[in-house]
Amino acid sequence: MLVKTNRKFYDVLEDAYRNVGDEFEVTKERYIDLNNKVSGFVSAVEAKEVEANDPLDNLTVNELKDLLDADGIEYDSKAKKEDLKALLNK
Repeated sequence: MLVKTNRKFYDVLEDAYRNVGDEFEVTKERYIDLNNKVSGFVSAVEAKEVEANDPLDNLTVNELKDLLDADGIEYDSKAKKEDLKALLNK
């Protein structure tokens, strides 16, 4: 599961420093263990937050159209960004 740190700490098991806001993978057992040491030490990252990091979000409409053209995918010239992204994700 993906978690986000709420307090800065040294992760002994991973031999790494964790800063506030860092995200990293842990097992459910490790998540429970960390929060048993200090309540709210880490919080689970919701699936929606992970999905929001779609690399296509950083592209302009014209860049999306260029990718579609390169792949030979037809689209409506007036299509909106979300529609173009959906075509690329098929």
